[in-house]
Amino acid sequence: MIKVRSTEHIYDSYNIMVCQITKPDNFLHFNFLHLDSEYKHLKMVTERDREILEEEVRGCILEEPSISAYAIAKRLCPEEKKFSSFKIKILRIYKKIIQDVNLCDEVDSGQQDPFKSEDFDRLNGDE
Repeated sequence: MIKVRSTEHIYDSYNIMVCQITKPDNFLHFNFLHLDSEYKHLKMVTERDREILEEEVRGCILEEPSISAYAIAKRLCPEEKKFSSFKIKILRIYKKIIQDVNLCDEVDSGQQDPFKSEDFDRLNGDE
């Protein structure tokens, strides 16, 4: 699927070229297959998908309260190549859950924050 971004706006989200990459010789080629809608080729994340992911993160935290957001992301990530964006999504959910737990339990100010500073380091690539 190729989406034109730098030329005349012939192909937009409702009119994209679907091509197949072939290599008949030493160079890659795009062979035109048909025109289609972009939405047929992208996964639409539903509210239910978000709820399921949040439930999985909550389950990890309940199972192991001292677990870091990075460790949860490592455990739940479906594909290694998508880990970078997935860990950011998990970190946001993790922070929300921890904040909700802290507000509900009226945690003492002296209690250690379960959000670990190494999570920020890992997000920045400082593993």
